[in-house]
Amino acid sequence: MMEQEILLQWLKKDAAVNQTELLDRIFGYIVAQILKNQAEKEEKEQFFLTTELEDILENSPVTYRRKLVFWNPSGYLSDDKIKENFQIDDFELSFEQETTDNKQKLSLNYKIEKYKIPLEIELKRLQVEGERIRSRVVKLPYSKKEVTLFEFLAEVNMAEDYLYLFTYLELANEMSYFTELYEILMTQSVSGRLFIKFLKMESEKNQIAITQDLKDLMKDYEDNPYLKKKWMAYRKRNRMPEVTWKEAMKLFHQFFDGIWQAYIQDEIFMDEWMPQLGRFL
Repeated sequence: MMEQEILLQWLKKDAAVNQTELLDRIFGYIVAQILKNQAEKEEKEQFFLTTELEDILENSPVTYRRKLVFWNPSGYLSDDKIKENFQIDDFELSFEQETTDNKQKLSLNYKIEKYKIPLEIELKRLQVEGERIRSRVVKLPYSKKEVTLFEFLAEVNMAEDYLYLFTYLELANEMSYFTELYEILMTQSVSGRLFIKFLKMESEKNQIAITQDLKDLMKDYEDNPYLKKKWMAYRKRNRMPEVTWKEAMKLFHQFFDGIWQAYIQDEIFMDEWMPQLGRFL
């Protein structure tokens, strides 16, 4: 198999390759194989990916992408099902799992020769409506084969994340929600109309009335020294590029300030968020 041959060539040449670069390559290979395995399953059995794919599809460095998030409509996975979904040829796999009411967190460890590659998988449990997902035909790295992947819309992820932040206010110390919001706004075009639509749907479903100004809520977070400290520690621990809390909050302001009026007055908001510009257009 071509993919395996490429992997073995990397390992043979490891002495001449920067170790961080080699680990990044192996990590990208693992992710590509997981996605390929998903694409080969029947549609009703596939997970719906929420993690941004572009860095992997473009063979970019993926050092800081140590986590994949999926929506899993089929329920929690047994140990055998975990192996079935995430075992990769030529790698030893060990894992630990943690299950909560609505998600299953997997800490996977892949080993090949002397190299150990950690990967966090988060499986959110939800019966997914069709309007929340899209299909994409992509060409994965290290393979000539095109595959069809199913992705959860970014606007839905953002609505879920924002609802968490609004619900817990100053107690919202889980940095993964802040991080996902930031990564989406930095990398993906977002429909303001769809975000408002899904935020209203999620708030109604969870019986949460969003009455506080979105931008005022972000201001509360911006001035919170505890969250600032946790943000920096989280990014460092997960080997993410350095971004200050102030920079992240500025980006959030740009987004939420732009849509609040339309949200509260139930207006149609047609502007698109452009990540390259950091504003709506």
